[in-house]
Amino acid sequence: MSPEQAEMTSLDIDTRTDIYSLGVLLYELLTGRTPFDPSELIQSGLDEMRRTIREREPGRPSTRLSTMAEGELTTVAKHRHTEAPRLIHLVRGDLDWIVMKCLEKDRARRYETANGLASDIQRHLNNEPVVARPPSTLYRIEKLARRNRFAFTAAALVALALVLGIVASTWQAIRATRFRQQAQGEAQRAEAEALANRQNLYAADMNLANHALENYNLPRVRELIEKHRPPAGKSSNSPLRSDLRGWEWRYLAGQCRSDELATLARFGSCVFTVSISRDGHWLAAACGDGTVGLWDLRTRRQLPSFETYRGPASFFEGEDRSHAAAFSPDCRTLAAGGINKDIFLWDVVEHRTVAILTGHQGTVGHLAFSP
Repeated sequence: MSPEQAEMTSLDIDTRTDIYSLGVLLYELLTGRTPFDPSELIQSGLDEMRRTIREREPGRPSTRLSTMAEGELTTVAKHRHTEAPRLIHLVRGDLDWIVMKCLEKDRARRYETANGLASDIQRHLNNEPVVARPPSTLYRIEKLARRNRFAFTAAALVALALVLGIVASTWQAIRATRFRQQAQGEAQRAEAEALANRQNLYAADMNLANHALENYNLPRVRELIEKHRPPAGKSSNSPLRSDLRGWEWRYLAGQCRSDELATLARFGSCVFTVSISRDGHWLAAACGDGTVGLWDLRTRRQLPSFETYRGPASFFEGEDRSHAAAFSPDCRTLAAGGINKDIFLWDVVEHRTVAILTGHQGTVGHLAFSP
């Protein structure tokens, strides 16, 4: 009974039901047993029997053989004129796929006709790919090899000869590589010795340069550090020409020169105080004419100035002139004061006056925020 017959519906019964029956027969021919145990089906009752046929998948023939008792499997194999292990090997694979395709619950997935089933069995006997099995690349190659044993044997011999030739060539290449590595090792040891000599000379010259710096002999310092400056426009990965300069060379070089990074402004009056915010963003300069210049150090752009008092420097002759400025720890507030004794607080971001602190009795000469 096929699954569609077990449904007991109005579904038409066609030749694919016969294919299911042929699958059951082929299953029994291969294993000596039907897909389902007849005694279990009878004991389960009619409804359970129909449900089993409709829903339960039978095990593959090779699986059924593998799970048999040893004596039972030997008997089945003897009836088929072969040995038990060989029987399992012969059934596993194509015959499993062919039988299971016949026993599909969905009849649309079975063979359409008995001729299709017979053709697939013939393909199996001819060592050709069967329709019932997914056509993987390895499976196709395996079938091709079985059909063309002599050609594949000849190809294997040619491949073996090529492999032996490659092995011989590789052995010769390894010997040559070994000799080359020995020569390179000697060269590397010579380079390492030369590099060690250069490093010792560099360390000695840096010590001499530091001693000359302590004695304020800057020409001697420059002479010693210039010996280790690489030629301009030339670079090399060779240890004999590599750049050995480290922080000590740069420190000594920095002590021998003063590089001006930029000129922000030139004032007509003296600058009493220069203050830089803690984050390095702002610079303020308190000048003798009462103005406090402000710069953005990131862009080096001058911003509008603030004023604590106004007037030319000559106007304050005789006064204890002084002008101080300082940034708050949050780098947002700038404080400034001078001879007018008041202290101005400005918000440098919004450029506005925050407060004016009064009550100081003298000229403001220094300013500082508490941490």
